[in-house]
Amino acid sequence: MTPSRTSIVATRERGITLIMIVLIIGAIFIAAGVALPEITSRIDNQTSRETSDRISDLQEAMTAYTRDLQQLPTSLDHLGRTNGTRAWRGPYVQQIIQGWAGQAGDYRRDNWNRTYRWRRTNRYQGTIISSGPNGRFGDSDDLRIAISVFDVLRSITMDRLDVVNIAISNYNARFGQSAPLWGSAAMIVRQLQLRRFLPRGPVFDRDAFGAPLRTVGRPVTAFSSRNTRR
Repeated sequence: MTPSRTSIVATRERGITLIMIVLIIGAIFIAAGVALPEITSRIDNQTSRETSDRISDLQEAMTAYTRDLQQLPTSLDHLGRTNGTRAWRGPYVQQIIQGWAGQAGDYRRDNWNRTYRWRRTNRYQGTIISSGPNGRFGDSDDLRIAISVFDVLRSITMDRLDVVNIAISNYNARFGQSAPLWGSAAMIVRQLQLRRFLPRGPVFDRDAFGAPLRTVGRPVTAFSSRNTRR
């Protein structure tokens, strides 16, 4: 039986329609292949900015921690829970977590929900590192911020020197002639505490870096620190 002209035309139209569908699907895949990397890149850029903001917030929390404990934490955990010392007055991250409304609240993780690395170089220097978009540490897309609280410790030291030197001045005004101050910083602090020129408890014979304060004059008229200009 010979196919009719109508059936031949219908078959051709179905063939053309199928080709068009294949071409359209192919075009969609090509467009998606071009657009997807751009979309992914934009998402990663936004996430990188948000993670950088979080790291900056953690820097503020570490500054507050340092004011109380006079050193950077050995672990990020200690920003949120006590490290067992009486000087800890945290949590130091409560306020910044509240500022992350609508986002994950674990301050130890970046915006890709990956754990930061915290490397403390010494008591007052360290680096917070995010593995970045690719999730691998040690390459060019890592996000990091170097943290130094030297200025914080220096400020604490200067405040401490002000308190001690006022106490020494007051002591010398009353007892400088009859009982002048001699000896190490620790010995003089004990004498000032016995005479109630200084309160008991706080550390007054060392600076915030942990170094012994130096005595000035013979007999002693002041303390100084090698870690400040005073």
